[in-house]
Amino acid sequence: MGLNLRALLNPAMVSHRDLAGETVAVDAYGMLYQFLTTLRDARGELLADRHGNTISHLIGLVSKTQELLSAGIRPVYVFDGPPHPLKMQTLKKRAESKDAARLKLIEAIEARDRDAIRRLSGQTTYVTDEMVASATALLDACGLPYVMAPQDGEAQCAALVATGAVDAAASQDYDTLVYGAPRVLRNLTSTKRETEEVLLASLEIDHGLDRDRLVDLALLVGNDFHDGVKGVGPAGAVRVLKAHGSLAAFFDKCDNGHVPKNAAEKRVAAAVGELRSDVAEKVRELFLRPHVLDELSLSPGNPDATTIHERLVEVHGFSEGRADTFATTVVTHFERFQATSRVPVQTRLAG
Repeated sequence: MGLNLRALLNPAMVSHRDLAGETVAVDAYGMLYQFLTTLRDARGELLADRHGNTISHLIGLVSKTQELLSAGIRPVYVFDGPPHPLKMQTLKKRAESKDAARLKLIEAIEARDRDAIRRLSGQTTYVTDEMVASATALLDACGLPYVMAPQDGEAQCAALVATGAVDAAASQDYDTLVYGAPRVLRNLTSTKRETEEVLLASLEIDHGLDRDRLVDLALLVGNDFHDGVKGVGPAGAVRVLKAHGSLAAFFDKCDNGHVPKNAAEKRVAAAVGELRSDVAEKVRELFLRPHVLDELSLSPGNPDATTIHERLVEVHGFSEGRADTFATTVVTHFERFQATSRVPVQTRLAG
């Protein structure tokens, strides 16, 4: 489901030039999924090497990493860990949607409907363990830092920004803000959309949503861990929170005789049992104190141009020219980093 805060935000547009010199924690799963849905052949099939292994995600990873490094932006790719049990219901719904799309895809193939084939193919996509393994093997050869999060990648990205280990988080998911990321870049890895800069502080300035109130809003409108209150969107949730200060304060007032004044208040009051439940408290805890790695190094390692070449050309069938250009970009980035850094980039995330 995810959390949609679009209606509450007025993002600034930024270019790669604006971000030069910055280090960005990138939601790797979201990025790879994007490549898998867009980089396909004319039949809507994923691109594969001569062994039949999918390489759409690697083509995207090479292209985007080269673009970012050439612009002076240092990506730190953050991969999801095992999902929290509360997320399993959302994942089940997504799997059911993919199964339904797969059935429609079969019909589209039989009808030779190319537009439908391309659209539905993207809706059946999964990021597999094998794809992650091939991506991280390439990053290892490049000496580029990446993080295997213990749970949600968005939470780990947020923690890295909040502690100053990186300058921003790049993610399409607004959950990254609820996890406490002070600065989020949307569309950084997109090839068609402008990059949007969203500041957590703007939600408090514009709507009175500090971190606790933002979690209240996430409980009301729904997120990956909780369905929320049916019929309550971001605008209605903000009205309730602005009028009463917090979700807890609203329920306390209702306990003391407050009569809900509008549709949003009535719907929230009717869901009091669910919003005061142990599950809701666990969701609140997940957002405010997520499970993240508390100590790690983000310094790049020494890239191995030979291994980069072998992995791209001999294993995955990239052209030699493309592989060598990418390797040169990676090596140049490392040399520049060595020239400008005197100490390893290391952070401790625990308080």
